[in-house]
Amino acid sequence: MLSVTQRIKTVSQPRGGYLPVKSLEKRYYRDGNTIDTASQSYRAYSNIQGMAVDYLTRLMCGFPVEKVFRISIAGAKKVNEYEKAMTLLERIKGLDYASIIAACKLTGYDVAFRRGPLFFSSVDNINPDKEIVNNIEIMVKRGIKFLLKQGKVLDVGITFEGGYSKLVSSGDGDFLTSDGLWDFKTSTYEPNSAETLQILMYFAMAVHSKQSIYQNINKIGLFNPLKNILYFIPVDCIKDEIMATVGHDVLGYNYPENMSKWRETEGEDSQVILDYINQKERELTLTDFDPNCFEDGIHDISIDDYGTFCLSFLKRERPKLSYTEKILFLKNSDFLMFISASASGEYYLLHGGHIKKLDKPVRYYYDNMAKYANSVLSIFVPYWEFLEAIGKKLRRIEPNKELLQKGEYEKVNAIRKAGGREIISFDSYVEKFDWDYKSAMSRFEGRVHGCIVDLDYSNHIYVNPYDGTITPYHAESMVSKHVYSNLASLIADKRPEMLPGFENSRKETTTALPPQNGLQEESLELLLSEKIDTTSELVYDTGMYAASRIMRGLQYIYDFNLICDWYDDILYSNSLPEPENN
Repeated sequence: MLSVTQRIKTVSQPRGGYLPVKSLEKRYYRDGNTIDTASQSYRAYSNIQGMAVDYLTRLMCGFPVEKVFRISIAGAKKVNEYEKAMTLLERIKGLDYASIIAACKLTGYDVAFRRGPLFFSSVDNINPDKEIVNNIEIMVKRGIKFLLKQGKVLDVGITFEGGYSKLVSSGDGDFLTSDGLWDFKTSTYEPNSAETLQILMYFAMAVHSKQSIYQNINKIGLFNPLKNILYFIPVDCIKDEIMATVGHDVLGYNYPENMSKWRETEGEDSQVILDYINQKERELTLTDFDPNCFEDGIHDISIDDYGTFCLSFLKRERPKLSYTEKILFLKNSDFLMFISASASGEYYLLHGGHIKKLDKPVRYYYDNMAKYANSVLSIFVPYWEFLEAIGKKLRRIEPNKELLQKGEYEKVNAIRKAGGREIISFDSYVEKFDWDYKSAMSRFEGRVHGCIVDLDYSNHIYVNPYDGTITPYHAESMVSKHVYSNLASLIADKRPEMLPGFENSRKETTTALPPQNGLQEESLELLLSEKIDTTSELVYDTGMYAASRIMRGLQYIYDFNLICDWYDDILYSNSLPEPENN
């Protein structure tokens, strides 16, 4: 639902924070270098310097350049500049002048991935001078020296699979060393409570992930290579009550009966998620807006009206819409559209809180609403029905109780709970839950969103709407995916307790893919094949998400009669537009 940084913005911490800055030990380092933070050049490139220092430090620690700059490359794909980005990537060899310049330019693509192409501006405008290059070199060398003092660097850009929750589902730390978890901050200011909460959350997620790589963490902290200062705390000095409270109130884990047992706490507290939703609901002034009470036409409505629609009809939180002057509600033949009008007279199609600039008069969209929506439905309803059929079939599959009870399956995620977290011991789990509840928690989700059907938090099926190919995969992150030759192989490797039930379900499947959507019947082989090969191919391409976003936007017509994305290709040629980053 939220990233770590997004969640922090919603949390009301106690006075001083859960981890007060004054509780951190402070260690100064000296290297004889100074950085002028008052210069105009520094101020212009402060953000880029921070990202470049982080990435180049990772590179100089020996990690592959493709891994280090994976977010940048993913962002470049979103703005159709993949080849340009790869050219920059090839120039990065170390800490020479050309490498640092290329790294700075590459970081300019990050915003396209993290916030969207709307916020991207050309990397050609990023031209750091010698002062900036010198600053970055100094800070990277400081970072390397600091990390070497902490022992071996085990990983960079670290994620916490198994430790995420339904409330906090993403977020990655900077560096993991032999005994410490570290985040780099290049601010001119002292750390604040938001940053100390961030490292607390990373530590809690690392512990709950149950991954062996995190077992030896005994220090967490913030290193500032700009000021050459370390702020840290031994984890033994953090009170169990604090960790238990952060785990429950911030991350949504179940509260331990014994505070000292917060590391062993399993499961999630749905009330925390409900409290978050209620908090968002209180921020909204609800109105009596109901689209069914409007006749066909173009109507002026309030931002609160639109917020009420999002909450009451779409079950989504209210968007902020900071630059919206007013909202136009379009209704034509039971199809709906919402358009944001800015103070400068520009119009944007609304998709929740996301906006897409419109380049034609509002009347054009109103007049073509019914034709457009009906074209979408005529083309894609069979595709969506096929995905729903897959999801429905997956949801019916029962886990095999005997396999769940066998100890050898513990190493291959034999039992899972919602959110993808491993359950290490069957005995400890069954003490808390009866079989029916455990069975329900262990089943496949079968949730359909865009072009993707979820087996669970980490395992998915992608159905390509362009050529009908089907890709079963295990996602470590949005960028890193393990692709399997067929669905049976994915299930055998990641969810073996579901394999017998899947085999029975597979024998009953006779549904053919609808050929009018370019989906060929032979693609079913990836779903129905009996051949099992648990090897997988590591893939970093994110093209499936671009296609899925297109289909998810169009699917609102199927689900809610709501048009929240517009492509003239569909209106005039009955064809699906190509993803922007293909």
